[in-house]
Amino acid sequence: TLPAGLQFPSAAWNEKNFMPEKRDGQTLKWFFGPGGQTVSEGILTYQLRVQTGSPQKVFFAGSLQVPGAGAVPVSGERILWLNPIECKAPTFSPESETVFEEELQVSLLGDLTVGAEIFFCFGEPEFWEDWHPYEGAFSIYHSQQLQAQIWSEDGSASQTAHAKYYRRGSCPIPLQRGWNLIGIPLELSAQECLKLQDKHCRLTDNARSDSMENLGRCGQVFWLFSQEDDCLLLTGLEPFERGLQLQGKAGWEAVALVGLEEQMPQQTTENFWTWENNRYQIATQLQPGKGYWQFRAK
Repeated sequence: TLPAGLQFPSAAWNEKNFMPEKRDGQTLKWFFGPGGQTVSEGILTYQLRVQTGSPQKVFFAGSLQVPGAGAVPVSGERILWLNPIECKAPTFSPESETVFEEELQVSLLGDLTVGAEIFFCFGEPEFWEDWHPYEGAFSIYHSQQLQAQIWSEDGSASQTAHAKYYRRGSCPIPLQRGWNLIGIPLELSAQECLKLQDKHCRLTDNARSDSMENLGRCGQVFWLFSQEDDCLLLTGLEPFERGLQLQGKAGWEAVALVGLEEQMPQQTTENFWTWENNRYQIATQLQPGKGYWQFRAK
């Protein structure tokens, strides 16, 4: 329902402009697709003009395209506040950009009115279920991006608090005499990358977009020659996105495990090949610090 002082200057469905249909006075309804058939999928965008200084509620059903975010599927009704009363965002402790090594305890503080609660989520929320009620300090064990808001009983929310926490870790990479296929599992500092520039390294054939000056990028795969059996110790920050970063293109692809946890290859995927004892072998366990080849058919 449209409250007084609210106008829709424009609306578009899949970039095609249309005029919303007014029914029952101040009610706007949009219909996409004939009745009894599957409704077409797409992106609905619109502009709202607010001509009132007091907070107002607008109710939406279906899906809502929020500015700066993806389409939000909604079951039931969604409340959109216009000119909401500003509420200060909660505060993360410790502060954002904190670096830890094994475990970090995170807490949230905020000025709560009667009936208000703090909710938080990991990464970017896509659905309501991504938000969790804050029930006290909690621990994280990996690099994380967090968001938090204060939600009031009337449906309004505070500004959003953001925090980034980074886990620092070390990855010992065993080197055999001769060539070794290496994968970088961490975000390395410029100083740490110097360890690689002192080695005899060669980029893989499908890394033409890289250069030796960029050696040490997280997820990068390359060959390293060692004069003897040795161990290369790399220390850096764990990225937010962990695991295998597969492009999924046809042909051979050099991949590395990002993060510090081992991973079992999925049985549904093609084999991963690693270089061991001067020959290629099928990998039964994916390990951080090693590089792998995988072939994908067209």
